[in-house]
Amino acid sequence: MLSKDEIRFLIGNAAANCGEQLRNLRRARGLKLTNVSRATKLSIEEIDKIENWCMDTLNLESVVKLAAFYDKRVYIDFVPKDSE
Repeated sequence: MLSKDEIRFLIGNAAANCGEQLRNLRRARGLKLTNVSRATKLSIEEIDKIENWCMDTLNLESVVKLAAFYDKRVYIDFVPKDSE
């Protein structure tokens, strides 16, 4: 069983990867946070926190909304613990 600190660490890594991808998608399209916020009905603050991994938890509903906005899907892959 994982400790709370280990869980937070793993979530942080997942959030960092997810946030970086979402930020890259937005920037590649030349969009500002305000554009994405209006289109997804998510607050600028929430989008910014997701993109910059400033969250203790990752809200999958928000991530799915953002992915749909960018015409992408969310893919979660469960791998062995010792996998890099």
